[in-house]
Amino acid sequence: MTDAELKDLDREVKKLKRIASEWASQLHDLVEDKLPAGYLEIQGDGVMDAYTALTRGGAPYTPTFVTDLNQKTCIGCGRCFKVCPRDVFELVERDEDEIDEDMDDDQMSVMSLKNALDCIGCGSCARVCPKGCHTHQALPVAT
Repeated sequence: MTDAELKDLDREVKKLKRIASEWASQLHDLVEDKLPAGYLEIQGDGVMDAYTALTRGGAPYTPTFVTDLNQKTCIGCGRCFKVCPRDVFELVERDEDEIDEDMDDDQMSVMSLKNALDCIGCGSCARVCPKGCHTHQALPVAT
């Protein structure tokens, strides 16, 4: 390609980027104007269906979000904390009334839900938990 052809191509790319940006701005304004009024229509009778998504391949799936963590069976290993891609868990000290004389020093802590609303429903925590402490459920998006 010649320098002139490259300059023409560069001008065309810049022009198309500007047009795309203008269209994106118009689409954003449309959504922003319509969404608050349309939100009430989306809610309907107040009962919302569970959140569903698509895989990269286009197959539908329903993620299940962590809703509870059984601290009585939790051994505080931290596997769920380490594998979680979000900030959902935290390791906390067990209450004194929960501590048995038979417990090891490494069982003095227990996992807790720090921010369950940050869960993305990947289920990694349940797959690595040796004690099956996590409860997951399909839920609607929190509003």
